[in-house]
Amino acid sequence: MIYMPNLPSLGSKAPDFKANTTNGPIRLSDYKGNWIVLFSHPGDFTPVCTTEFLCFAKYYDEFKKRNTELIGLSVDSNSSHLAWMYNISLLTGVEIPFPIIEDRDMRIAKLYGMISKPMSDTSTVRSVFIIDNNQILRTILYYPLTTGRNIPEILRIVDALQTSDRDNIVTPANWFPGMPVILPYPKNYKELKNRVNSCNKKYSCMDWYLCFVPDNYNDEEVSKKIDNTCSWKKEHTKNIENECNCEHEHHDYLNKALDCKQEHKTDIKDDCNHEKKHTKNTNKVHNSKQDKFKDKSCDEMNFNYDKDESCDKINSSYNKEDSSYEDFYKHNYKNYDYTSEKNTKKIAMKTLKDSKKLVRPQITDPYNPIVENANCPDINPIVAEYVLGNPTNVDAQLLDAVIFAFAEIDQSGNLFIPYPRFLNQLLALKGEKPSLKVIVAIGGWGAEGFSDAALTPTSRYNFARQVNQMINEYALDGIDIDWEYPGSSASGITSRPQDRENFTLLLTAIRDVIGDDKWLSVAGTGDRGYINSSAEIDKIAPIIDYFNLMSYDFTAGETGPNGRKHQANLFDSDLSLPGYSVDAMVRNLENAGMPSEKILLGIPFYGRLGATITRTYDELRRDYINKNGYEYRFDNTAQVPYLVKDGDFAMSYDDALSIFLKTQYVLRNCLGGVFSWTSTYDQANILARTMSIGINDPEVLKEELEGIYGQF
Repeated sequence: MIYMPNLPSLGSKAPDFKANTTNGPIRLSDYKGNWIVLFSHPGDFTPVCTTEFLCFAKYYDEFKKRNTELIGLSVDSNSSHLAWMYNISLLTGVEIPFPIIEDRDMRIAKLYGMISKPMSDTSTVRSVFIIDNNQILRTILYYPLTTGRNIPEILRIVDALQTSDRDNIVTPANWFPGMPVILPYPKNYKELKNRVNSCNKKYSCMDWYLCFVPDNYNDEEVSKKIDNTCSWKKEHTKNIENECNCEHEHHDYLNKALDCKQEHKTDIKDDCNHEKKHTKNTNKVHNSKQDKFKDKSCDEMNFNYDKDESCDKINSSYNKEDSSYEDFYKHNYKNYDYTSEKNTKKIAMKTLKDSKKLVRPQITDPYNPIVENANCPDINPIVAEYVLGNPTNVDAQLLDAVIFAFAEIDQSGNLFIPYPRFLNQLLALKGEKPSLKVIVAIGGWGAEGFSDAALTPTSRYNFARQVNQMINEYALDGIDIDWEYPGSSASGITSRPQDRENFTLLLTAIRDVIGDDKWLSVAGTGDRGYINSSAEIDKIAPIIDYFNLMSYDFTAGETGPNGRKHQANLFDSDLSLPGYSVDAMVRNLENAGMPSEKILLGIPFYGRLGATITRTYDELRRDYINKNGYEYRFDNTAQVPYLVKDGDFAMSYDDALSIFLKTQYVLRNCLGGVFSWTSTYDQANILARTMSIGINDPEVLKEELEGIYGQF
């Protein structure tokens, strides 16, 4: 049985819909009065999609000149689309100005027949729907996944449709704007005879059914009296008007299209005094170089891929003033350089080539990925995210757990949640992904109350019962204890010498009260000071589910030269503080008794320069990365990026490449997973998506990175 998608019919009303997009919610009917090019992309945008996005963006202004709006669509999430748009901007400097629809439930895809079951049940093919200003579907195009669309051809179709509507004509094969067009069939016999017998017309007929007129003609031209002589009148305007009136004796004389020279279907003498060669099917060409209606064979009319005005000229105009309209449509794609000339293109390949064997986990369930790690098959690494503030950008499909930050302890020792509305928004995400764990973190930097809560058996169990009450009240999956730090007053909190031992006792009481089925984690560091003074790692390991390793902020207390170092380097290098690396902290924890499968590796979604300067990832990509004098660099040894300005180290941060390398480290070393601090700093979910794919499907991320940096 051959499957045919439900296609809307040409000439029918385009199905209306409402959808969320990268530009906000839209409704198709709101665009009435504009033409629309609605085009779909496969899920998990491919390299081909990147090239199409670039060219659609470059032609955006040309479509706008034609009162035409571009609307993209895929079955990916809005956050995925935003990440892809940012990736394109980062690599090429090209901004994507048109909206992209997230069609997660494939409602619109099915409405328009974008799903081809022989290829995929869940992914749209490359389709194009051209909808006119009355919301009538005028064109449907389908492309295989392996073949990119010709954007100039789509623009040409819009021109052809609009020209047909405006002038009541049709367009011939290989037509470009400025070339002759074809009159529709005559309405009656009298009109037929007038066409073929009269030379006092603006049109030239090869036969009664095939009459050509210049493009962009008007009624004033029709009323002009054309001399009955064999003369040529040339006007050097944008669209050259060739007028010819040649006397003839028989209605079978052919008014040759494009040069107005008339000849009989058989070989007869031309009445016009112009040099010609007679064959039955030869089109005469006027000897003027400015003849816009020059006839061309089909081979000559095909796109010529030898022009310089191609999409790979990222910063050049596609429509040069001195180029003809026909040239505007001809582009060279074969030498397209899809990477930027900026320093981001120059990521050292040594880092990629020297990275160890790619570990590919296998996803068996879309809601709760059960991952088989080649090095440690019993470990299913997870992806978590701390959420500080408004959670509107959190994408549940990217995560296994969200950790609300923070619940606090008041002066009376009671727990409270400052922003319950935000917590309820996170809990609502379970409707999208039932397996999502919603955790509340208690504490944070500078949070008081822990030392008192952990001081005595009574205080410990009072605190544990409050924790359990909060879990039950909000139907939480568990809690995270973020005491920064037991035995230390560095953040200005109360501390006691016995805090280290009391911390273990507090966790024991909490586990005893909430039970073994609830999540219990601890946020801490892996430096030797923390291990020796703040936490009994070997004793808390059996109690907790995860140790959330804050493997960042290495330079948070540094100024001067030490402040100009990496804050979250994977390995040591000349640009890192001695003894401070992600790898060193993991090894310290393992040596102290924390099983690797309980360690979640923390990834910062922000940049840092020493103790005083931090910037969110959103700020970095907007104002810093290869902007305003900041230049991108990558430390091959430390395996993290950084920025320099005027030759000096100016910012440490993480990007897609370093996150890929860190997720590979997690898989290779059998860690429990990753988490980020914090979702608020990555509103487009660019890094969150990278982190998620890096754990759940690293081959996909590898292919994306190879598309940017080359094969490795």
